[in-house]
Amino acid sequence: MTVPRSIRVGSHPVRRRATRIGGRMKVMVLTMKGPIPGNIVDLSLTGCCIECAVLPPMCLMANLLIGEDGLQIKAQRRWVSQKLSGWKFVFAPQEIVRLHEIIEQNAYHLSGDGD
Repeated sequence: MTVPRSIRVGSHPVRRRATRIGGRMKVMVLTMKGPIPGNIVDLSLTGCCIECAVLPPMCLMANLLIGEDGLQIKAQRRWVSQKLSGWKFVFAPQEIVRLHEIIEQNAYHLSGDGD
């Protein structure tokens, strides 16, 4: 699908499996404690970074309701740093097609060029 790319953050190499786009897109993190609103600040076909004021500490798996299109994807939380958290998507092949469409439709807006 995509070729891994190597980038550097400081002196540390970081490998990305998919191209990421930055920006803001509304998301609802659906947890056992109820829905929690947030913003996707970084999105790719393999995962995302979410800015969210309050997440339950034990929220390791959740369903993400992405954007106005209402795409619901199961995700696994990989890391947390203050209000930011990284999520890896766990989904069926047909969901990846729909996510790709959402990324393509919103790439201009999310990149900040559409404001």
